[in-house]
Amino acid sequence: MATAVDELTAEITRLEFSNIRDAAVYKSLTEQLSTIRSNYTVWPAKLRDDVDQLSKSIFTITVFGRTMAGKSTMMEVLTRGDGSSIGHGAQRTTRRDVSLLMNCGKDLSSTMYGMKRIDDDVFIFVTYHKEQADDDKNYVDGKPDYADVFDDNMIFRWDSQIGKGVNSSYMQDVITAKRKHLFVKKSDAESNFYYMGQFEIVHVEEAQKENNKGKKEAISKVQVKMHHPVRDDLLRYLQSGITIEENAV
Repeated sequence: MATAVDELTAEITRLEFSNIRDAAVYKSLTEQLSTIRSNYTVWPAKLRDDVDQLSKSIFTITVFGRTMAGKSTMMEVLTRGDGSSIGHGAQRTTRRDVSLLMNCGKDLSSTMYGMKRIDDDVFIFVTYHKEQADDDKNYVDGKPDYADVFDDNMIFRWDSQIGKGVNSSYMQDVITAKRKHLFVKKSDAESNFYYMGQFEIVHVEEAQKENNKGKKEAISKVQVKMHHPVRDDLLRYLQSGITIEENAV
C-alpha cells in the first residue's frame, strides 16, 4: 500500500512530465510539494519528541471563574489535594461536580448519598442539621438523626447508615480508601456542599440504632480527624441556627 510520502513523490514526478508551461508556476508547485514531503517525514518523529518532552515537564494551568464558582474545589479534587488551598470564599460544590471531576464517564450524583467510593477515593456527604421527624417516628423517612457533628475544628463524628456495621462492605469501602473526603451542607434548604477537606479515621466502633419500625440494627460510629483545621467562620456557620439559602444554579 502506497504511503502518503509515496503519493507526494508521485505527484512531484507527475509535475515533471506535465504540460505546465509557466516555469514560475511549475517551480512553485514543485517546491511546495517537496516541502510537504519533507515535513511529512519529519513531523511524526517531532510530535513524538514533543509529547515525550511534555510528559517530563511541569507546566501551569490557570483557572478563571467567578467567586464561589468552585475553582479551588475543582483543583483540590484534580490534584488529590487535602482542602488546604480552598479560599475564604467557602466555595461550594455538588455531587454532580464530584462525579464529573473524578472522570466517572457519567453523572453518578443520583447514587452519591451519604457515601460514595470511586476508585481509591471515598466521599462522605453530610447534612449538618437534620429535618425534624413527626411525633410518631424516630426520624424523617430516609433521613435518620445521625450524630454527625464537629467536636472542634479538627475532630468530626460521623454515623454510618443504619444496617452498615463495621464489617459491612459499605464501611470497608470507607475504611480502606486511600483518600477520604468530607463534604458538608448546613441543611436540606441548601443544594450545595462545602468541601471540608481530607480526613483520617481515628476510631470506629459498632453500635445499634432503632429504625422507624423500632427494630435495632447495626450502625458504625466513626471519629475522624481532618488533615487541616476547618475555618472558624465556616464552623460557626454550620453550627448556627438554620437559615434558608437560595439554591445555586
